Amino acid sequence: MSATKLKSINCTQCAAPLSLRGGRYVESINCGYCGAVLDAKHEYSVIKNFVKAKRPYLPLKLGMSGKIKNVEFTIIGVIEFQHSYDHSRWIEYLLFSPTHGYAWLEHDHGHYVFSRRVRDLPDGVMQQYKTTFRARDRKFQVYDFYDATVTFVEGELTWIAEQKDKVHVTEGIAPPWIYTIEKTAKEKEYLFGEYMDYKEIEAIFKPDSALLEPEGVHGAQPYIPHPFVAGLGRAGLFFAPVALLLWLAVVFMGSGQPVFQDRIPADEYLGNQQGATRNFTITNPDRLVELNLYSGLSNAWGWYDIEILQHNEPLFSMSQLISYYHGREGGENWSEGSRSATALFRLPEAGEYSLRVWGEGGTGEYDTTAQRAELDINITEGIIVSRYYLFLLIFFALMVYSRRHFRNRFEKQRWGDDDDD
Repeated sequence: MSATKLKSINCTQCAAPLSLRGGRYVESINCGYCGAVLDAKHEYSVIKNFVKAKRPYLPLKLGMSGKIKNVEFTIIGVIEFQHSYDHSRWIEYLLFSPTHGYAWLEHDHGHYVFSRRVRDLPDGVMQQYKTTFRARDRKFQVYDFYDATVTFVEGELTWIAEQKDKVHVTEGIAPPWIYTIEKTAKEKEYLFGEYMDYKEIEAIFKPDSALLEPEGVHGAQPYIPHPFVAGLGRAGLFFAPVALLLWLAVVFMGSGQPVFQDRIPADEYLGNQQGATRNFTITNPDRLVELNLYSGLSNAWGWYDIEILQHNEPLFSMSQLISYYHGREGGENWSEGSRSATALFRLPEAGEYSLRVWGEGGTGEYDTTAQRAELDINITEGIIVSRYYLFLLIFFALMVYSRRHFRNRFEKQRWGDDDDD
């Protein structure tokens, strides 16, 4: 009897009906009912049995057909492998096309890889993790070395499978491509595969129930950013340079023009009920005015009350704290606080204004004996605040970085939490 002429047979051990779909290179039929392995070249005689082989979850079934890369393939065989290290299991479906021969469709925790046997040998040494080599005109990185054991077989295969057969696997990836060397005691095969989205597989084979979503990241899985993340990245690439130019323009053009500079002795603003008064003139009221205070305090604090007046009428008032402490401890110098303070405000119109300042302070939390330090006052008009543009630049830069961040996180999941990544 020939598998190319028969459409089905009965298992010669349990009489269960077995379909034949795999062409003349099929060497064994594996009964999914009793575990018998039948020799396709010798009247389907029983060669051996898969003892107590637990049937795995099979999202796709024998006999399902669909077009992959515009070629009609039929699932003719199923083989389950177990990883020698972490004992995880995955399924490989043997596919058959009357015009294009045999291929494999791997199913590993919701991930799918379509592979064909090739004769292209790798150009390079595949003996170290993450080293590169070339094959099929592509650059690959060595992704994994492991041994796998056959745990379940069903349907037709182009060889006679043994329970607990072992295969040594070397994988290199160039997502979405994967290059695999499978070595057994009898032969060595070279496979070239491509990662396929589970939704695409679902559309091709149309299983009775929806396929499960993938778990984790597969070695050959390409990084496809979420549409929202991709949109953020594109927007950031466009707006970040604009924000940078605006920020630079504001930094260089929005620093303003000085309208007042003076150093006020401590006797004028400390302990004087009238305070120290100075006049200044504003010519550009449409922009902000910056008031900068600097005091030579040392290991002390100062509290400064300030009024802005026009025609001797207060417009508004503000308070500013300046404190600066320093010393040496444990062989190292230390300091905290600042000797300066800055305030921004807006004046209603151009013209002459007055600034009045009072002060008090001390050398500790409860010490109110003011340190008699001179106070430098600088007033600048025409200020454009650059920090808002800087925040905008940082925001858009983070949008650009978000794409890189999510990609890096994806790659760490692919390769594991290696410090090298």
